[in-house]
Amino acid sequence: MSFTSPDPVSPNIDDGTNPRKRQRTACDRCKGRKQKCDNAYPQCSNCAKAGKECNKPLDTEIMSNSYTRALEDQVAHLEKRLMAMEQQQPRQSQTQANPRSARQTAHESVGARSNSDTNDGQHSFASPAYNQTGFALFVLNMVYSIGALNLRLTDQSYRDTPPEQFYLSAMQHVASVREASPIDNLQALVLLILYHLRSESRNGLWHLTGLAMRTVTDIGLHREASTRNLPPLETQLRRRLFWSVYALESILAGALGRPISLSDCDIDQPLPLSVNDSDRMREPNTSFMSHGSTPGQEANPTTNLSQFILLSQLRTFEARIQRTIYRVDRTASALQPKMHRLISELDAWRQNIPSSLQSSEHERLMLHYHRDVRLLLQPFLAMLEPNSDLFRRCVDAAGQICQIHKRFHQTPEYGHSFVAVHTVFVSGITLLYALWRGKSNIWSFGISNDIRAASCVLAIMGERAPWIRRFRDEFDALTEATMAALQNASSEPGVETRLRDEMPAYDFSVFDGLEITDAAALDMVRELSQWFQS
Repeated sequence: MSFTSPDPVSPNIDDGTNPRKRQRTACDRCKGRKQKCDNAYPQCSNCAKAGKECNKPLDTEIMSNSYTRALEDQVAHLEKRLMAMEQQQPRQSQTQANPRSARQTAHESVGARSNSDTNDGQHSFASPAYNQTGFALFVLNMVYSIGALNLRLTDQSYRDTPPEQFYLSAMQHVASVREASPIDNLQALVLLILYHLRSESRNGLWHLTGLAMRTVTDIGLHREASTRNLPPLETQLRRRLFWSVYALESILAGALGRPISLSDCDIDQPLPLSVNDSDRMREPNTSFMSHGSTPGQEANPTTNLSQFILLSQLRTFEARIQRTIYRVDRTASALQPKMHRLISELDAWRQNIPSSLQSSEHERLMLHYHRDVRLLLQPFLAMLEPNSDLFRRCVDAAGQICQIHKRFHQTPEYGHSFVAVHTVFVSGITLLYALWRGKSNIWSFGISNDIRAASCVLAIMGERAPWIRRFRDEFDALTEATMAALQNASSEPGVETRLRDEMPAYDFSVFDGLEITDAAALDMVRELSQWFQS
């Protein structure tokens, strides 16, 4: 994998390294043919004349020492957990009966897939890097680790190979990933991000996402010119890759309160076409993929890619909300006109959802739609009147988030991630804050059920992952304090003072250890604490 340092290295500083060691700058083809490469973008002159793809290396020699140490600490943590698991449970009988090692079995699986892809000719999804055993084993073990992690989150009786074991097996082939092309590097980074989104150890998750976006920028994948001269199938696959990385950064930026790397004006890479992969496998001619889609109808016709396209459009809304609304140089009152424009555009997006989508896909889209509505309106709750339509719409969006998550957790195949925990927790806080602002004007059985749904979802998540129990406990304590304060406010004169004195003071400093960096959510918690202590 290519790791680059965020700080430039001055050539005049004597750091004790070999002064004759130079960083490789030639593209892969020129290096292999021992030709001088002019490093033109997006293709050097030699590759352009030959009509070949030009793959340029990243700065693999300059590594981030801090990130290297973080990886070493993480590997040590995973090894310690793996040893503890091996001591607690015996090896699987199937593994004992089979004398072949897991690595040999994986090697045969990769070889069978590689042969199948080779026989399939132009229908292959495989990159040339898959011909290298090390890179293929990395991808295979990462896919297994993500799958095993999801199984463990959704099935408490899961006792098969721990996902950490697959992850450690994949880490043994990192050197092969670093030697692969930038596109393959990017695919490997996406797999690492997907794994850490659901794992208990989330160290370096934002760093990995930033590294992926820097790789996108280095190879120009956010620009349409980078895929203009590629075959139609390769163009579509690279567009899917870019929008996957963009979506992952947008999700994490919203949860962690971090800025987005790329602005809308920097991106002109179109969304991928709504094409079923099964149709592509049956159709030998891929020329139909070269046609563009109609503006506003990118998700049509309905395929297995429609949900991804619609969610990618929502990610662009999230990025615009982060840049337009969550600003430190403008007051919230000055940003209200932009808020009204964004809410109108979100409503227009909702009208374009195809009616032929499956119910589960539609509900997942609505979950992210309500998430964006709450994200957009939350900074304005302090100035909106509790009886206003926008205030009630934010409360309704937060309630819908909690209810949809509750319905999802009633299905056995639904897992969760750090982002899902953050979304439910902050939505629950939004409901409690709305109760404080509106009191009896806002209170209803509906909002009571939404708060119970948030508590229920956090409880279910806490049973599956111990690290979530802190969120569950703190939200339950905050809910009890809110309900007690509401009861005090409606009590007879004199009773309110006595109940407030008897109610134990709540320590809100515990939120400092919950890794909540959402400034707007923390502001709501602080206002609630002042209300309880007044």
